Amino acid sequence: MSSLTLTAQKVAEIEEPQHAFQLMGGISKDLIGVQDQGYSLGVAYQVYFPKRFILGVEVATDQSSYQKLSTIYSAKDRWDKFTGFSGAVRLGYQIVNRKYIDFSFSAMPQIYHRSHFIKTRDKETKEEETEIENTTFFSLPLLANRFEFNYKISPAHAVGFVFDVHLDFDTNIFGDVIASKAFMIGRAMLSYRFVLPNN
Repeated sequence: MSSLTLTAQKVAEIEEPQHAFQLMGGISKDLIGVQDQGYSLGVAYQVYFPKRFILGVEVATDQSSYQKLSTIYSAKDRWDKFTGFSGAVRLGYQIVNRKYIDFSFSAMPQIYHRSHFIKTRDKETKEEETEIENTTFFSLPLLANRFEFNYKISPAHAVGFVFDVHLDFDTNIFGDVIASKAFMIGRAMLSYRFVLPNN
């Protein structure tokens, strides 16, 4: 009888969802714009279910520095950069979940607020102006757009790599497809994950 009780307790422990926090940092790139690469930072809260499904939320920021644009035939020099802040839901699945490694893919619907800074300077007068264009984008991916690999240092701690690509559209796509804008950003980041102990 005692052995059956112990077995039931072990099964209950195995089937409990795992809750985890994750920190990420690395490089990002605007894949369809003129901006050069920048850096990304993110934090996430995730629940790993016994059947390998993953549900989580994430906030992240992307930042680039000013890049000079080609202005050979213009009376003004131009630079631009972007900053972005996103909130996303993670719907994932662990393909591999071993003692020391795990690998997963996810689809991540998100809302992305992007600020595009354009700085101009008159070549003769040296006067400078800065314009800011704010746009809110969203994405509803039909396929996986994030891939993640982790090495488990211990049951609670893991380090890994995160790769994702987000194709976002602004809200004009509902009213005027031609006038709508698209924004695609790719990220490659290192990550640290902490799994909370189950009580």
